[in-house]
Amino acid sequence: MTVVERERVVERGRVRERRAEERVPVAASAATVYGILADVTEWPLLLPYVVHAEPLPPCAGDSPGTRTRIWAVRDGEFVRWVSRRRYDPGRRRIGFACTAADGTGGDGVWTVTPHGDGRCVLGVRHRPGLLPAAVVDRLLRAVRERAEERDRGELTVSRFTQVTPLQGPPEAALDFLYRAEGWPGRAGEVVRAAEVDEPVPGAQLLTLRTPHGRTTRSARLCFPHAGRLVHRQTSAGGVPGAAGHTGEWTVLPGARGAVLRARHSVLLHRPRGAGDPGDVTGELARTARVLADAARRRASSAGVRML
Repeated sequence: MTVVERERVVERGRVRERRAEERVPVAASAATVYGILADVTEWPLLLPYVVHAEPLPPCAGDSPGTRTRIWAVRDGEFVRWVSRRRYDPGRRRIGFACTAADGTGGDGVWTVTPHGDGRCVLGVRHRPGLLPAAVVDRLLRAVRERAEERDRGELTVSRFTQVTPLQGPPEAALDFLYRAEGWPGRAGEVVRAAEVDEPVPGAQLLTLRTPHGRTTRSARLCFPHAGRLVHRQTSAGGVPGAAGHTGEWTVLPGARGAVLRARHSVLLHRPRGAGDPGDVTGELARTARVLADAARRRASSAGVRML
C-alpha cells in the first residue's frame, strides 16, 4: 500500500510551499529500484504513460545524461516536457526539475531507502499539481512491479535490428510508415484493419487488428526532418509473452543509397514455472519485415513515377 502525505507545508524564509510525499514498500533491492529510476531512456519499455525519452545536450555545469526530453500519453492526450535531473547514487536520490512545453513546471526528488534484506522503500516528494495523484500512484506501482519481477528473474529484454535497402525517395518509405491507415491494402498479411487518431500533428494513437484476431494499440511520434518515427505499444493485447514493445524506424544514408533501419526492443515476462512464451521476437520481426518490404515497394514506385 502506498503511504501518502499530502498538503505538507515547508517554510522557506517567508515562502510557504505545499509538498506531497508518497512512499511504497518494494520487495526488491534498492539497487534494482534505483537503476530503473536512473535509466530514463528505458522508461518507455518499462513504465506506463511514457512513449519516448530522448537525451539532450547538458546545460553549462551539468553532467552528461542529466537532461531528457520526455513524451507521454495521459487520458488520450500527448504531453511533453524536459526533465533536468541530479543524481546521487550514494544516497540513492534523484532530484528532478521539469519544464513542460507550455512553460509550466515543477520539481521534486525520488528516494530509495533500503529496508531489510533485499527490500526497500520507494518514495517521491513533489509539488502537488505537478504530477496528478493518479499518475504518481501508477508510476510507483509500475516501478515496484518491474523491480520485483526483475529481482525474481522474470524479465528479459530482447532487441533486434533490420536494415532494408531503398530504391527511390526515402521520404516515400517514411510516409508509408506514417500513414498507417493504408497498411491493410499493402501489408494485409499482417494488418487486417488500422485506425489512426492524430490529436496533434506528428503524434498518433494507432489501433491495429491482425488477421489472427489480435488488437494492439500504440503511440507514435514522427520526426520527418530527422527521418525518424518512434513507437511504443500501449496495450497488452499484442503478441503473447511480450510485456512491452518499443521501436524506431529511421532512414539513413548507406554505401549504395538510403536504407530503412528498424530497431525494436521487447520486454519479455516469464514467471517462474511458466512455459516458454514462444518465439515472441520472431513474430514481431516477421511483422516488421513485411512492413519494411511494403515501405521499400512504396519508395520504388514513387521513384518510377518521378522518372
